[in-house]
Amino acid sequence: MTIWFTEVSELSNYCTEHQTSFADIEVEHKNEKGKLWKIAYPTLDKIGEIIIATTRPETMLGDVAVAVHPDDERYKKLVGTRILLPIVDKEIPIIADEYVDMSYGTGAVKITPAHDPNDFEIAKRHDLPIESIISPAGKMINVPAQFLGLTPVEARARVLEALEALELRRGESDIEHAVGHCYKCGSVIEPMVKEQWFIKMESLAQPAIDALEREEVTFYPASKRHVLIAYFEQLKDWNISRQIPWGIPIPAFVNENDPKDWIFDTRINEQSIVVNGTTYIREEDTFDTWFSSGQWPYIVTDYLTGGDLANYFPTDMMETGMDIMRAWVSRMIMLSLYRTGKLPFKEVYLHGMVNDEHNQKMSKSKGNVINPMELVAEFGSDATRMGVISGRAPAQSPGF
Repeated sequence: MTIWFTEVSELSNYCTEHQTSFADIEVEHKNEKGKLWKIAYPTLDKIGEIIIATTRPETMLGDVAVAVHPDDERYKKLVGTRILLPIVDKEIPIIADEYVDMSYGTGAVKITPAHDPNDFEIAKRHDLPIESIISPAGKMINVPAQFLGLTPVEARARVLEALEALELRRGESDIEHAVGHCYKCGSVIEPMVKEQWFIKMESLAQPAIDALEREEVTFYPASKRHVLIAYFEQLKDWNISRQIPWGIPIPAFVNENDPKDWIFDTRINEQSIVVNGTTYIREEDTFDTWFSSGQWPYIVTDYLTGGDLANYFPTDMMETGMDIMRAWVSRMIMLSLYRTGKLPFKEVYLHGMVNDEHNQKMSKSKGNVINPMELVAEFGSDATRMGVISGRAPAQSPGF
C-alpha cells in the first residue's frame, strides 16, 4: 500500500491571526446569526438580471461565475450566457452544476473558488479560474482600489454601500449558519488557496475501518468505536503543512530554478543543500503536530529499527482524553497499520475532561482553571481525588 504525499495548491483552512493553515479537524464550527443578502447581477445589455443570495457579499469581488441547478426551469435559458459582475464590471458565465440547491435563497449562487470549499470544487469541475482576493494577512487584494487593504469585514460594509449606490441590492434576511473558527484564537477561518503538503487518506483509513469493524480494538465506552468508524469514513485528504516557527521541519527541498523539482532529504538543519551540482532550498513549513504524534507508538519504542523497547509495541491499553480521540487515537491507528501492519494497542480508555461550572473544559488559554492545591488544602488530597473520579464512567466529564 502506498500513500500520496505531495505539495499541491488546494483550498486550506487558514487563520489570518496565526497566519497558518489547519486541518479540517482543527476547525471549530459554531452556529452564528448572520444575513443572507440578495444581489442583482445585470445581463450584458443591462436590461435583465439574475439575483444571487450570499452570506459573504465582500467575496463577490473575486467571483468567476454564477451557478444554477441544471434542472431549474427558471434559469435554463440563461445557462451558457454571460452576465456582469457588479462593481468590478467583468463578464462572468452562468453555469449549471448539480451542487446548487434550487430551494435555497434564489437558486442562483455566486462562485468564488479561492475562498469557499464548495465553490473550489465547482471551479475544478468547470475549469474556472481561481482568483484570490484575501491575503494571508487577512487584507483585501486584487480588488478595485476602494477596497484594497481592508479586512473582509470592512470590505463587506463598503461593498454593500456600493451595491446600494448602484441600486443592485434586492433585500436581505436573517439566518443562522455554521461558521468555522480557529480552535486556538477563535478568529473566523478564511478558506484560502495555498500550496500545502497533503496526504491522501482513503488508503490509510480503510484498513483502520476494517480493523475496528472486526472489533480488534476495544473501546471504553464501547460506543466510541462506532464514532471513530464514522469519522474514518468521511475523512478528506489531510493537510499536514503548518506555517509556524516551532515544529518538525518537513524534509523536502525544492530546486532553486525549478519549483516542480522537489527532493526528500534529512538535512533539515540546512537552509540549502547541493545535490549533483544543483542547489535545493529547504521547505519552510513544519509538520502538523498530529502527524508526528500519530507515529508516537512505534517511534518511542524503536519498533521499526528493532530497538531495546521494540517488545513494548504494540501495547495493551491506551488511556487518553475523549477530546483527542479523532485527532490522536485515529492517527495512531492509521499510521501504525501503515508502517507496521499492526494495531498500536488492544484497548482504548477515554477519560472525560475536568469542566468548569459552565460545562466548558478547563484550559489555561480560556482562563477558567482553578488551583487544585486550594481544594487539597481544604479537603485533603485523597478526598479531592475521590471527588473527581467517584461515580464517573469513561468519557464522562466531572465539573466544579
